[in-house]
Amino acid sequence: MIELISSDEMILEMLHICDVSNKESQNFEREFQEQSNDFLFHSLRQLEINPENVYFLNLAGATYSNLGNQKEAIKLLQKAITLNPEEKALWNNLSLAQYRKGDIQQAIVNYRKGLELEQKHGSLYMRTIQYAMQGKTYEESLHLLLEEYPNDFRVLTYLAHYYLKNKKYLKAIVYNYKLLEVLPDLFTAWHNISESYYELGEITKAIQALNRALDINPTTHASLMALAIIYVKQQQYDQAYPLLIEARELYPEDSCIFFHLAFVAANQSNREDAVSNLLKCLSLAPEMITHILEQPVFNDYLSDLVT
Repeated sequence: MIELISSDEMILEMLHICDVSNKESQNFEREFQEQSNDFLFHSLRQLEINPENVYFLNLAGATYSNLGNQKEAIKLLQKAITLNPEEKALWNNLSLAQYRKGDIQQAIVNYRKGLELEQKHGSLYMRTIQYAMQGKTYEESLHLLLEEYPNDFRVLTYLAHYYLKNKKYLKAIVYNYKLLEVLPDLFTAWHNISESYYELGEITKAIQALNRALDINPTTHASLMALAIIYVKQQQYDQAYPLLIEARELYPEDSCIFFHLAFVAANQSNREDAVSNLLKCLSLAPEMITHILEQPVFNDYLSDLVT
């Protein structure tokens, strides 16, 4: 057997890279937080039904770690390992949580255990590389992986994201629905289905999908705002307004919410609300003046913004 990584220093470098990658993801802040909260919400719900589900113990543990709660992450991952000690991902995630907690020596030991299991069983990542070396495209590799790992949450997520990113909306819808067959409460899948339907001009279906997302998690920022903005674009201001008010209560530092509240108020000739929301928007993000100036509906209110 060829040892993949021989030194403690190289293992620490790999852990450092994983940790930095997570912190870079957090630069997207709300998108990162909502996806993480989605995974955590769904995992904990499933663990209430079956506390010994290794898949969801791992997902919840890894998510807790990414969100900074290493104590809870380690507890869940150690429980998962007692149930399935041959799963490489469990050891890797436990190692990363311990590294972030500052338990360096134990992190190295557990990372090395993960490497031993990778050599023994292989991994999804390595299979992707092998397919690429055979000349397969990323899309082809994912479909071959799906044949190897039917209904695998990770592969279905990659496929759904790939098709959405590449504007292949019908296929994105198909694979997000397949993902929902595996994880019925994954509200981000409903959100992505909505985005795909919207891009295809299927507005009613887009609204229905967003409502399904909000049924699962009523506080998700992305779905609240997406639904409100659809109603704004359809000039259905009475439907948009309560959603924007709810979003404002949940996310009072989001300048975009106040921008859209001002837009609704201006279109309903409510000068007082339009001006107050524009001022709040600019107090939170002065650069929003560019977007305000682009909207003719605000032209009559610009003089009120000068103090």
